[in-house]
Amino acid sequence: MSKFKLEQSDEILITPTGLVTVGKLLSITSLKEKLNKVKIPDIDEPLIKNHEVLYSYAGLLAQGKVSFDNIEEFRDLDSFTTTMGINNCPASPTLRQRLKKGGLDFIKIIKEETVSLLKTVDPDFNTCYENNVPLDLDDSPFDNSDTKKEGVNRTYKGFDGYCPSFAYLGKEGYLINTKLKEGKAHSMRGAKEFLTQSIDNSKELTDKDILVRMDAGYDSKDILKICQEKKVNFIIKRNLRNNDKDKIIEKCHEKGEITVPRDGKKVYRGSYQKDIPELESPVKVVFDLKETTIDKDGQLHLVPDLELDLYWVNLNAADDEVIELYHKHGTCEQFHSEIKTDMDLERLPSGDFNLNELVLVIGMLVYNILRFMGQLSLQKPDSPLKGGVQRRRVRTVMQNLIMIASKLVSHARQLYLKFGSESPWFKTFRRVYRGCT
Repeated sequence: MSKFKLEQSDEILITPTGLVTVGKLLSITSLKEKLNKVKIPDIDEPLIKNHEVLYSYAGLLAQGKVSFDNIEEFRDLDSFTTTMGINNCPASPTLRQRLKKGGLDFIKIIKEETVSLLKTVDPDFNTCYENNVPLDLDDSPFDNSDTKKEGVNRTYKGFDGYCPSFAYLGKEGYLINTKLKEGKAHSMRGAKEFLTQSIDNSKELTDKDILVRMDAGYDSKDILKICQEKKVNFIIKRNLRNNDKDKIIEKCHEKGEITVPRDGKKVYRGSYQKDIPELESPVKVVFDLKETTIDKDGQLHLVPDLELDLYWVNLNAADDEVIELYHKHGTCEQFHSEIKTDMDLERLPSGDFNLNELVLVIGMLVYNILRFMGQLSLQKPDSPLKGGVQRRRVRTVMQNLIMIASKLVSHARQLYLKFGSESPWFKTFRRVYRGCT
């Protein structure tokens, strides 16, 4: 193997060149104007503007760096401020304190501008059934064990942490709403307001029909009422806690169509109407009853093993299609994983609850930027990665479209980013950068 001599040159080389795309997308929002109007206690004229603080942290999150201390790597780098479109980069204490003081005001502005950004770039929101765009709402526990952070307590997963809510629009999984909650919080805490805002955001982004999909934790008359009032389609799994299961099974046997996928297993599928007080109209209930007398290993059951799933539905679709559509709701687990693992947001960086919620909301903004970049990269076959993928994973975007190296050159009052002759992602990156308008 050849021996290398290591030297440091005077040239300005940028590793996370993809931050120019992040900065470009942030610049087409009204974040700068709105954030700088927020009055920070005890600071009359801040030397570092509010938007510069936010943009700096967004630049960290786009690289999967969550800790406020990571900003120290970039404080003295003109290349970082240039690519992010700012004049100043805050120190770690300034970053933490300014975000903490901005708090709820920053959260409100960033949520509004996240939706506004998606509306401006107008991404494709692919349908899942006819003209219906899926709106998946789900909670996902964040493991923050062995910490004393505010709001961290026991989650339903059996560890200490938070239990935030997420709302994803489209098969691509654009995150249009999020809310940080205590670990012990039930899914229904704040669910009515969260659902209402998520539906409103969805209707602002697409003219297509909305299909709300939620698990049994959201089984509530109030949730169904909101869906009817907002005139959206829904598939919501029922919670059987207060129902007479034997009577429902009897009804399934009476009304269900029987299929026998293998010896010892019967499946009853069908639907019926159910009146619910205070709702505009009866609600269709789709059932899926699996009755097993012989397991897959050939073991006989003395008593049949029954697995019953019920769904509240107002979608005009066949029962089998309804069940399949609900099963695809599980795709949002992949989106959770990208936020928690790829962006490293699971263990939130502060002990303050409101500051952690702000971090999560900034993460929502950056996640959508990365998602949009990934979807743009798939529009033409100029990527080194081949294959019929329909969604580019956030980690892949970070590795190949954010952490892409270039040389920064200033000539004739023009800035150039020069890429290596062997840079495999250059054509894709150039197309994505040009497409971010």
